[in-house]
Amino acid sequence: MEIHNAGKIVSVTTNTEIKSVLLGRQTEDPREVWLSHGKQKYPTVNIVLMGERACLHYFPRERHPGFQSIGNRRDLVLGATTVFLVPGNSIEIPNESIVTITSCLAVAEEFLLSTELPKAIGWKEL
Repeated sequence: MEIHNAGKIVSVTTNTEIKSVLLGRQTEDPREVWLSHGKQKYPTVNIVLMGERACLHYFPRERHPGFQSIGNRRDLVLGATTVFLVPGNSIEIPNESIVTITSCLAVAEEFLLSTELPKAIGWKEL
């Protein structure tokens, strides 16, 4: 699997490598990564990270609006949003879509083994 992170592409084959790439520079600064398999453009997983918070999107194929993570954070106000200021972009994410970093890692680890919609979290189709 490939992780596209800040203009760099890192190939990973183990859960330890996934954790190293996703958490290796863990800060409160938001960042965005993409997960893919080889030269295949789809399916792909988009992850927006900020500290212990993440929002994920799964795109199964071209022209499909995708699936967004269903949040599992109890520390966020429902009905409100959190702004992730990733480089070059301000992304306002509903708190109901934000998951824990542990859930984010579980999705990445599952996607390493299968390109199907990961079952580690709940998803809503967009």
